[in-house]
Amino acid sequence: FADGPFNVDLHTARTITVSIFGEVNVQGTYTISALNTALQALMAAGGPKETGSIRNIKIVTGSAEKILDIYDFIANPNVQFNYFLHDNDLIYVGKAGKLVTLNGSGFKTNAIFELKTNERFNDVVKYAGGLTTNAFKDQLQHIYKIGGQQLIKDYTYGEFEKLNPVLNDGDVVVMNSHLLPYKNFVNINGALRHPGNYQLSKGMTLRELLLKAVIEKETFSELAYLTRKNPDGTYQLIRLNPDKALSDSTSSANIQLQNEDYISFFSKAELVDKYEFTVEGAVRTPGRYFWDPNESISLYDALKLSRGLRSDATAFAYIISSPPGKPLERKYEVVDVKTALSDPKSDANIKLKPFDRLVIPSTSNYLDQYFVEVTGAVRAPGRFIYDSTLSVKDILVMAGGLKMEAASNKIDVFRLRTIENEPTQTYAASIVVDRNMDYISGEVDFELQPYDNIVVRYTPEWSPIKYVTINGEVKYPGTYAIMDSKEKVKSLIQRSGGFTKAANPEAGTFFRTEDGIGLIVTRIDLLYKRRTASRYNIVLKEGDVITIPKIKDVVKIDRTGTRAEEIYLANQLQGEQLNIVVNYYNRRAKWYIKTFAGGFDRDASRKKTYVKDPNGHIRTTKNFIIFKLYPKVHMDSEIHLVLKNKAKKRRNKENILREKGTDEPAIKEDKEKKSLAERLMEFQAIISMTSAMVTTTLTTLITIQTLKK
Repeated sequence: FADGPFNVDLHTARTITVSIFGEVNVQGTYTISALNTALQALMAAGGPKETGSIRNIKIVTGSAEKILDIYDFIANPNVQFNYFLHDNDLIYVGKAGKLVTLNGSGFKTNAIFELKTNERFNDVVKYAGGLTTNAFKDQLQHIYKIGGQQLIKDYTYGEFEKLNPVLNDGDVVVMNSHLLPYKNFVNINGALRHPGNYQLSKGMTLRELLLKAVIEKETFSELAYLTRKNPDGTYQLIRLNPDKALSDSTSSANIQLQNEDYISFFSKAELVDKYEFTVEGAVRTPGRYFWDPNESISLYDALKLSRGLRSDATAFAYIISSPPGKPLERKYEVVDVKTALSDPKSDANIKLKPFDRLVIPSTSNYLDQYFVEVTGAVRAPGRFIYDSTLSVKDILVMAGGLKMEAASNKIDVFRLRTIENEPTQTYAASIVVDRNMDYISGEVDFELQPYDNIVVRYTPEWSPIKYVTINGEVKYPGTYAIMDSKEKVKSLIQRSGGFTKAANPEAGTFFRTEDGIGLIVTRIDLLYKRRTASRYNIVLKEGDVITIPKIKDVVKIDRTGTRAEEIYLANQLQGEQLNIVVNYYNRRAKWYIKTFAGGFDRDASRKKTYVKDPNGHIRTTKNFIIFKLYPKVHMDSEIHLVLKNKAKKRRNKENILREKGTDEPAIKEDKEKKSLAERLMEFQAIISMTSAMVTTTLTTLITIQTLKK
C-alpha cells in the first residue's frame, strides 16, 4: 500500500450471539450485528422491566465482567462505545437497588431515581438536572419510613444540601416553586374584535376596556354580564349596559373594574331563532339551507338552491315534516318535482315549512342489483356487479387473474336457477380455460348469469417452497429448502455439511413453529446410532429451527435444597436462579451436590432430584425401596432439587413474617433433634426388618419345594 491511499467498504457485518437474562421484558438469546453495543442489545430485549436495575447491568465476557450504568450514558452518550459486545457474551439485568423520588415544581425533573449504595441527595439533584429558576428554597420536605411508619420532616434547601444525607429506598423529597399566577387582569370575551385578558391599570373603567376590545356590528351591545369574585370565594353577577358606558363616561354604567373580573358579550345571532330546511337525494348539491321567515320558500326555490335535479332523479319526491311543537311526530307528503321545476306557477310548487326535509329518490333505488362472485385460486377474489356484457375472461381479469397454482382445467360454476313463482334450484357445472383465461370448453355454453359463483380450484398437491433453519455448530448453517415432503432431520444435517468439531449434538434443540407446537424434546446425537436412529429422525415441517450448540463442559446446580448459602451470598445473586456453575465430570447428580453445593439441605426431597438437559430432556431419580439411583449429568445440564411440602410451607411462612418486619422466628425448630446414634439405630432396625422379611420368604420357598418332592 505504499503507492497511495486506499478505501475499504464494509458490505456485511458479522453477527454474534448474545444472551440477555434477568429483569428484562423478553429474556433469551439474540443474534445481532457485531456493530451493536450493549445498549442496543438491551433495546432488542425490550429494555429493563420496572423492577430492573439501570445502574448495575452486568456484561460477562468469558471470565471478565463489566458494569453498565445507564446514568453514565445519559450524561455522556459516547460512553456506549465502551460497551461493544463479543460472541457468546451474557448481559444480566438484576433487580433495581434503592429507588428515591423527587417531586415538585422546584426540580427540573420529577421522577423515580435509582441510587447506588454510596450516592447521596446531591447526586439525585444532579441526575434530575438541578433546580428550576423559581424553586422555593425556603421549604423542602423529606418523607421517609421508620419501622413501617411514614414520617415527614421540613428543611430549607440549603440545610438539606449541606446535610447531603444518604437516602433510603422509598424516600421522597418534595420542593415546589414560589411563582404565583398573575391576578392583575380583567377578561372580556364573546362577540368582540379583540377578546382576551387585559392588564388592569389603576382606576380602569368599563369604557376604557371596551375601547380596547372594540364592539362589532354583530355584537349585542345593550347588555353584558360581569362575573366578580368576592373575598369569601363566592361570585356575584352584575348586569352591564355597554352602550350607555360608551356614550357617557360619567354615567353609573361606566363602572370601575377589579382584579379577575370576567365580562361576557353575546352576538345578535345567538339571541334569535334560526330556521332551516334540508334537501337530500338526487340533486347536484344536497345540504342544509336557511329558511327565511320573511320570504316563503317554495319547492322551486329549494330545487334551484340545490343546483337542480341529477339525471337519475325520479319525477316525484317526498317531504318529511313535523307538526309545530311535536318533534317526534312525522308527516309525509309526496310532491311532483318535475312539474314544479318546469312550471313554477303550478299547484305542484308548494311552500316549505321550517325544518322540512325534501328527499328526491334516485331511479337506481328502484332497481335490483345483481352480483357475480369469484373465489379460489385468483389474486383478488370478491363480488362484482353483474352486467350482461361480462365474459368469463372479463370476470377473471377483474379478480386479478389466475394464480400460478390455479387449475385452469377445473373451474366450477354454481348457478341459481330461478323460475317465476317456483322454488329456486342450484346446480353446478365445470369449465376449462387456458392460461390467458379464454374459455375453451365445459359442461355448459358458458355465459355469466346473475348470482353465479365461480370457484377456481388449486392444482392438486401444488405447494410452494418450504424452508427450515439449522443454526449453530454445523459447517454450513442457515436456511434450507425442504427437498421432499418426507425429508428428515438427518438428511438436513448431512446437507449442511455435518457437525463441526466444537458441536455438542446431545444438547441440540428442535423448535417447531407449525401449529404453535414450540420446543420438541429429542436427542439429535442418537440419530447416528442404529437402534435409535429411526425414533429420533423426525420428518421436517416448514419453519422448523434446529440449533446445535457448542460444547460447554460445565454443569449448573440450583441452590434450592442445598447447603450452598455461603456461595449464594458470595456471588450476591438474587432470586431462585442457577447460581453455581462447575466443571463437567462424568458423575451422577448426588456427587455434584455433595462436592460443590455442600450436600443436601434437610428440607430437600432427595427422591425428587432431577437433571434437565440443554435440549429440554428431564431425567429423574430412580427409587428402589431404601436405595436411590441418581441421574447421570451431561455437559451443560442443570441439577435441580425439590423441597418437601412441609419445608415449602415453613419457608413461605418465614417469608411472610420477614416482610412484616417482625423479630419473631419464622418457625420454631424441633427442640428434640435426633442424635446421630438414634438415626443409626433406626437405620439398623430397617436393615434388620428387611433381612427378616427376606429370610422368611426364602424359608417359605424352600419349604414349598420340599413338600413338592
